[in-house]
Amino acid sequence: MLPTVTVTVPTPSGETDAPTAFPVFTGTPVFDIVLDTCSFTELSDGIHVGNIFCAFNTKGGIGHSVSSAIYNSDCSSPAPHGVTQDANPSFNLVSVSQERSIYNVTISLTSAAIPSGATSIDFCLKTEVMGSDGYVYDYTGQKITLAVAVDSTFGSFSTSGLTTSTFNGNTNAAEDAGTTTFRVHAFRCDSTGVGVSNKVLSFGEHFYLCVAGYQSAVVIDYITTLKVLKNDVPTDFKLITAGTNNANTIVYGAGTNKVVIATLLPATFFVTSGDLTLSGGASIRTGGRERQLVRIVRKPSVSDFAEFSMAIDVEASGAISTFVFKSAATALVGVVAALFL
Repeated sequence: MLPTVTVTVPTPSGETDAPTAFPVFTGTPVFDIVLDTCSFTELSDGIHVGNIFCAFNTKGGIGHSVSSAIYNSDCSSPAPHGVTQDANPSFNLVSVSQERSIYNVTISLTSAAIPSGATSIDFCLKTEVMGSDGYVYDYTGQKITLAVAVDSTFGSFSTSGLTTSTFNGNTNAAEDAGTTTFRVHAFRCDSTGVGVSNKVLSFGEHFYLCVAGYQSAVVIDYITTLKVLKNDVPTDFKLITAGTNNANTIVYGAGTNKVVIATLLPATFFVTSGDLTLSGGASIRTGGRERQLVRIVRKPSVSDFAEFSMAIDVEASGAISTFVFKSAATALVGVVAALFL
């Protein structure tokens, strides 16, 4: 199973936290390679200096592979004489889905690897992680130095230590993408979708609520539900039910990362001052705005539904009138209609 990473985004000031039951999508696989260890084993056959064994911890998508090659110490020019990689490095898959593997390689050193007067054997081991498509998605170059001392009189040598250092490549340990949680959030805005700071709502005032995806890849197809709750109003007032707006609510911007909901609230919410809460849900999907290299694949078994909520202060009206409410509703339709002219 893929490990889980939850994307968390701070809730903007003045808004309530959305519920935690958000849709989950399968993330793009992680490609990563980290050197675990390198060790040297001396040989005394008169031909070989010894062998260097290196182990890497790697990650990749399903069907990934790992390869390596020897270069000179600059990690680009051909390998020095006497330094060769054994023909069959081992590749051991230790998990699936988000695959993890262990890659082991042995480098053979002959006496030809010690030029006259040299005090070390220096070379680079470049190791690459490839996807099932054959492209390289991560790599590392390890500069390896074996300190040597040669006794020319007796034709022998000794070693005083093996050191490794990262020469190039992606050295940042990658976190598992695993599953990514997509969220939407709600905030008060104007008719153009720009956030506003005025938090007090008055009776007869056109109210605009924006619902937007936290990530740019989120597309909101439509608002499924939206209701208003207030302590002194006994019944939840439904603005949108099963994707259908009531007579005084209009939604525009569907099919984008942000929708604007224009509505009017009835007089019952303005009898007393205090907080009211708007809560609802949105049908979402991931659209074409994300970069190709971070393509997101959706789990077909997961419902594309995200919840949102926010609180807002209302000001009590001293002269609540049904006539005012009806007049304001008529004006709202005209204001929103003008946005499309």
